[in-house]
Amino acid sequence: MRMTESAVERVMDDGLRVAVIPMPGFQKTYATLTTAFGSIDTHMPDGRKLPDGIAHFLEHQMFAMPEGDVFSMFSRKGASSNAFTSAEQTSYLFTCTDDWKYHLKTLLNFVQTPYFEPKNVDKERGIIAQEIRMIQDRPDWQAYQLMLQSRFEKHPWRIPISGTVQSIEDIDSDWLYACHAQNYHPRQLILVVCGDVEPEAVFELTAAHQADLPSRPYMERLIPRAADEYNTGKISFSANGINSVTPSKTLYHEWKLPLDKFRISFLDSPPSISPDVNMRRQMITNLALDWRFGSSAANIQPLYAKGLITDQFSPGWLNVPGAAMTVLGGDTPDPARVFEELYQLSIQPVADKEREEFERLRRKSVASWVRLRQSPEGLAQAYIRSLHRDQDVFKTGQLFQSIRMEEVEARFYELMNWEDAALTVVGKKQVSA
Repeated sequence: MRMTESAVERVMDDGLRVAVIPMPGFQKTYATLTTAFGSIDTHMPDGRKLPDGIAHFLEHQMFAMPEGDVFSMFSRKGASSNAFTSAEQTSYLFTCTDDWKYHLKTLLNFVQTPYFEPKNVDKERGIIAQEIRMIQDRPDWQAYQLMLQSRFEKHPWRIPISGTVQSIEDIDSDWLYACHAQNYHPRQLILVVCGDVEPEAVFELTAAHQADLPSRPYMERLIPRAADEYNTGKISFSANGINSVTPSKTLYHEWKLPLDKFRISFLDSPPSISPDVNMRRQMITNLALDWRFGSSAANIQPLYAKGLITDQFSPGWLNVPGAAMTVLGGDTPDPARVFEELYQLSIQPVADKEREEFERLRRKSVASWVRLRQSPEGLAQAYIRSLHRDQDVFKTGQLFQSIRMEEVEARFYELMNWEDAALTVVGKKQVSA
């Protein structure tokens, strides 16, 4: 099997963007058709407010076709299919080992052929309402939503991807047809195919399929607004002379659990610079968090030894258009003490042992990228994310090699903006901080 070095791209006559990532020698073919329509897209171009959760509802409803269930169309030919909705996108996908042309035609057809019978919509509403109630019973989901709602009063990132039981009551077939017309136009879609396939064969099949579709008008979509309109800017912070800090805000969702689920969040400046610079910045950010607070980081081991955190602890950096934040989260018997101890650890200078560890961590990151390039599913999704940000995912290895430890260290201290830190907890309401 040969390592994939690049993708071959072409734009169809109707605006559909197609990328093929050849992976010679791989038995599996993976394809995804994605629209940049997610839960943060809250309005139509004419200003009408969309019901919360409609992107997710539309994803569910797309699998109903006049000729039957779409899952069955894939499975009877040996493929598996799925879909997901996030804050920024909705993706439909399949994986197969045979007859990729049949499956690709099926994917292109069902995603671009809306069929929203009112009785089916009513039935789906009940299914999704049940799904929402089940999700709300998950403490980790509650912890994530509590964190978003503590940080954003206006930014639509705070909206649950599935909406609420109340908001989906407003979704009907008319709303679904309107959203599909706006957000599933070929100019809004990106098709990525990974596997042992010839790019020209994919382009030829796709062009023929698209030529048979009726043309439809295209309206520019509304892009989520800039960060300053949501009051999500950073506050500068210096630890000089500060021995202790308390959260800028603390929110609780009371729940009887063996251990509390905590999230410490710090607002960050959202991506707003050139794609290559921003891609490198995100890689530096991820390295910084893994270096100082990753599971194998020497800096964090005392908290494991004291029983203050478990293997569920992890650092992360999250971003959507107009907003970004750093998150430290996990399970603990004492959220207030963890908050204080993480603060104390974060302001300590980098130890010699940590400096020695940096190069190993960078090599580990490069190795992870090499493994990703051997996964059709992982590579396709990484490629989609990079396209939405006008980045080139195949520059990842080269950029990792250019990153210096001094940059990573400086970025870590920039991220740990403790004067702005918010603590959100799902569990018992006992706070000493």
